[in-house]
Amino acid sequence: MIRVIERKGINSKKGTPLNHIYFVIDTPKDILSKRIEQRIESMFKNGLENEVLSLLNKGYTYEDRGMNSIGYIEFKEYFEKKISLDDVKKDIYKNTIAYVKRQKTWFKRNKQAIYTNDYKDIYGKASNFIFSE
Repeated sequence: MIRVIERKGINSKKGTPLNHIYFVIDTPKDILSKRIEQRIESMFKNGLENEVLSLLNKGYTYEDRGMNSIGYIEFKEYFEKKISLDDVKKDIYKNTIAYVKRQKTWFKRNKQAIYTNDYKDIYGKASNFIFSE
């Protein structure tokens, strides 16, 4: 929304780039993989299956944008009795890993991106960026 306001409305044409800074938390692959697995388990413990079922019962379909996202779309074949709940988890994991790879590729194209794991460094650089304007 801030970007829309700064550009004075929604516009499909690319304008002059806004002054920005990207920080990429460069988490090692093995740690990231473990965090994704833990997050998926947490989502299931917190009722993801019931959430998806509830949305379907309210009339949403997998053609709806939100229902086509990672964590929801993987249940389609499960509710059609074609795959197991473990398969759903594996598919969510696989699709999340693929999404992470796309994100990494996107950031690699942005030469201004700063890769770091040092949160104090991020705070310092972000503060300098904000207050130097």
